[in-house]
Amino acid sequence: MYPAFAEVWARNLPSISERVGTIERAAMAAEDGELDGELAARAHSAAHKLSGSLGSFGLAHGSKLARELERRFEAGQGNVDVAGLADLAAALRAEIQR
Repeated sequence: MYPAFAEVWARNLPSISERVGTIERAAMAAEDGELDGELAARAHSAAHKLSGSLGSFGLAHGSKLARELERRFEAGQGNVDVAGLADLAAALRAEIQR
């Protein structure tokens, strides 16, 4: 990784990690049947932002995972496809920690 690129990544990593955390919390809430509309909307927004930004950093797989999470959270509270949601969130976390 180029030094300037690494510096930009390091500067953005806290907000990227925070967005993944939002998705992780929403995934757990959805699996527990406790996802509310506000958290679903925040997770959708976080996934949307990550799908674009991770691609810009060369993390194509992370971008793909974020797009799938965005698609799932787009349905909103009560309509989220929860099958494998936590696994997707964990895979996304692993991508940003590589």
